[in-house]
Amino acid sequence: MTKYHMLVEIERLQAENKKLRQALKINGRHARRISRAHDCALLLATWHIAYLPTSREFAAANGCAQRQWQNAMALLKLGRIVDLRGRWKCHDLPTISARLDDAVIAAHAAPDIYFSYGPTSMQS
Repeated sequence: MTKYHMLVEIERLQAENKKLRQALKINGRHARRISRAHDCALLLATWHIAYLPTSREFAAANGCAQRQWQNAMALLKLGRIVDLRGRWKCHDLPTISARLDDAVIAAHAAPDIYFSYGPTSMQS
């Protein structure tokens, strides 16, 4: 196969991937936000279980941006893992992980509800 044929094949496969992602609705901005929030929420949960602080300041000092922390906290609140005041209600990783998976599904299904758990800057 020549270099030109491989480039054409790569373009075709990329277009097909894009089409499939759009069909699954995982290519959008909201889906990427939820995916990153899930990762950050798991990190916060791991810190909580290790008796480390999960504050915004501690997260910022350890490489988690403020917006990532806000999105993660909104997802944790949606999953009823953290209450509205930021206090942890779950203290074991399997329960937290299961609730986070349910929260991700709910956040994809109803973005407005997900945004309502975040700060007012997320709601506009």
